[in-house]
Amino acid sequence: WHYFVYFQCIFCFFSLISGVFASFGDLVNLGRDLVFSITFLFIMLRIVFFGFYADDFDEVLGALEELHRREPISSAAEEVAATKRFHFLALSAMLTLWTSSIGAFCGIKISTPLWMESQLLPFHVVWPYQLDDPSKHLICHVIIY
Repeated sequence: WHYFVYFQCIFCFFSLISGVFASFGDLVNLGRDLVFSITFLFIMLRIVFFGFYADDFDEVLGALEELHRREPISSAAEEVAATKRFHFLALSAMLTLWTSSIGAFCGIKISTPLWMESQLLPFHVVWPYQLDDPSKHLICHVIIY
């Protein structure tokens, strides 16, 4: 299934790059397309990097887990436990806030075309045979979206 995800990422990246080439005349759309393409390239490279080096990450996480489980043997054990509890709760709150913010942004970005009359895709891409045009290929437009 990793190869399927890699194929989807490569296909999506090349469709974004084709949108960059199609918007050479308009500077605003070119800048927007470049931002989306570069951002997606970084995300895609991170996915590939994690896929190739997943075993090394497991070793590092295992070593960190061994260090984390050590309990202090002193009078400061209660203070250390309180600090660990605070760090866990603070990290949980920040992670929840971050995840909900990203989820809201993605939901708004994906549902924006549904509110507009133009029914354009969320990102500017160029598809062969004008598959992104809902008036010509409604089923393909739904699948791509």
